[in-house]
Amino acid sequence: MSSKKFNLETKINAVMAYERNEGSWATIAAQINASKYTVRDWWHIYQSMGVDGLCHDSRHNKWNEDIKLMAVKDYLSGTYS
Repeated sequence: MSSKKFNLETKINAVMAYERNEGSWATIAAQINASKYTVRDWWHIYQSMGVDGLCHDSRHNKWNEDIKLMAVKDYLSGTYS
């Protein structure tokens, strides 16, 4: 499956078009060559987190060394296993 990147402006425009009842998820998605599920997901993210949620792509987090070390220590302690 393709992992096409969309800029923030495209995401906001799609969400706002849906908010203004300018079309269904599928109609709006077709206009930007995206999946209707992608537009639906953007709308849900926007509803829960606002524009800030659309800025970040959570699929490719880069965790710093301190967070990784804390996660390993928590796991090894048995607290969260």
